[in-house]
Amino acid sequence: MTSTLPLVSDLRPRPATDDGPGPGALVGHLGDARVVLPLRSASFRALVIERTAQVTLEQAFTNPYGDPVEVVYVFPIPGDAAVVRFEARVGDRRLVSQVAERGDARARYEAAASRGERAALLEQERDDVLTLRLGDLAPGAEAQ
Repeated sequence: MTSTLPLVSDLRPRPATDDGPGPGALVGHLGDARVVLPLRSASFRALVIERTAQVTLEQAFTNPYGDPVEVVYVFPIPGDAAVVRFEARVGDRRLVSQVAERGDARARYEAAASRGERAALLEQERDDVLTLRLGDLAPGAEAQ
């Protein structure tokens, strides 16, 4: 039996006047310009048992620009879903999530980014939206 599980609850197409990047896009700023980093690959694995699913999503993006870019990734999830692990790979460096109080996590991210260190911050904005900030992705670097 095949079942379809939508990633977002609103399946209506976006209006033609909305030319911005959609969910799952990696967006950054170079000066005053908003830039979208190209998606190089995407894959997912799912294990479904009864009414529960464990889903692993992997996406790879590249910075094609000549400057480092702090990027933001917004990803919708079902409101009753839970993220149990997050990992980012930038070049040969692996960043693994740690759960922390929001204010402390933001302060640690800002401090690491200001020192030029690789850092990532994943926050749950609402029950159904996650936001990831990844500090200064170098020119030509790939992030997964």
